[in-house]
Amino acid sequence: MTAKLQSGATLTRRKKFAFILVALGILGIAIEASARVIYFVSDGFNPYYLSFGFVADTQYHSAEGDGYSKFPPNTVYHQKIATRTVDMKINGDGFRNLVDFVRPKPKGTFRILTFGESSTFGYGPNEDNQTYPYQLEEILRQRYPGRKIEVYNLGIPHFRSNNILALAKTEAAALEPDLITLYAGFNNAMLPKPRTEAGSIYHLKDWLYFHSVAWRVVHTSVRNVYYKFVSVTNSDPVGLPNLAAPAMLDESAIIQLRQHSSQEYRHDIDGLANVVQQLHAPLIVITQEYTLHQVKDSGFQDKWRTYPDEVAMVEEMLARDKKLSAIQSSLLVHRDLMDGLQKLSRSRGLVLVDGIGALDRYGEEAMASYVHLNPKGNEILATAIADAIAQTNWMTPHSALVTPVTAASQHR
Repeated sequence: MTAKLQSGATLTRRKKFAFILVALGILGIAIEASARVIYFVSDGFNPYYLSFGFVADTQYHSAEGDGYSKFPPNTVYHQKIATRTVDMKINGDGFRNLVDFVRPKPKGTFRILTFGESSTFGYGPNEDNQTYPYQLEEILRQRYPGRKIEVYNLGIPHFRSNNILALAKTEAAALEPDLITLYAGFNNAMLPKPRTEAGSIYHLKDWLYFHSVAWRVVHTSVRNVYYKFVSVTNSDPVGLPNLAAPAMLDESAIIQLRQHSSQEYRHDIDGLANVVQQLHAPLIVITQEYTLHQVKDSGFQDKWRTYPDEVAMVEEMLARDKKLSAIQSSLLVHRDLMDGLQKLSRSRGLVLVDGIGALDRYGEEAMASYVHLNPKGNEILATAIADAIAQTNWMTPHSALVTPVTAASQHR
């Protein structure tokens, strides 16, 4: 008799628990639906809020490949950027291009593939015809009238060097490139380890961030509270994969971080150079602009400084205090990666474009964020790449297939 009563009591508790879960689920759905409708109406009936989470966000790409991912094909993303929405066209191959990739390559066509991260993709306030790959194509067509020139944008947000290498191994050969460019490094500097290696709590947060409008509303507040916790305790129980949290790193931790990141980046970019060499196409590597000036709580928001000046200041802080904030450390990691890129260009005879120098001359006028370019910045970078190409014989008809570029032809 006692056993039956206990069983009945247990069953009742289970029912209560199930009822609570169902009630919370219904409440969550109601909150999410309300948030979507409210923002849909208040933002001029913007479809971004109704489709959010049902289609991939530009910060999340769901078409997984072998070591990389890209966007579902033939889609348009309505990305909310500050006070306006930018439409981003994804072509049939899952990349941000206004045209589908043509295979086989038409005879007489000079084709360029641009590899990179969100700054190549054109994340920020850039329309499809304002990214630097698009503008590079326009500049080259103007400079070489009569030539058939195509520039394909293969940049994907959040790509690290390992993803770029995997993409090149899988998709480059079929596109028959005559030239490949690389503009990347920030994601390796900011994310010392892939997002897949983050903690389980972070993965749950990530899922909500890319699927819930209601969570997006409170995300910044929740993140700020967590960052305050990290700042006070100097601990990271969530297991963030990035250096965005305001934790302090001592000198030994920074040295280890820099060594690991440099080795990984050098290995992957050297692998990319091998892939490109097998395709009998030259590789242009471009140093990438990154500024702490537009990073909150970085200590560099008072005024614009050039990239070398910011690096020098961070190095002085490390020498004096023997520690840095995680975000300040990311600039030193990034500088190491750019230095490694220059060394690789010399050892392998690659053309090097000084993207940092070109963009530094215009300062804030060229930047949409800490690493993303605005339309003017994209034009500046595209022009710098076109100028480097002009110093070669690659655009001469029938010279697309060339031997590796000698070190004497590098551009700094």
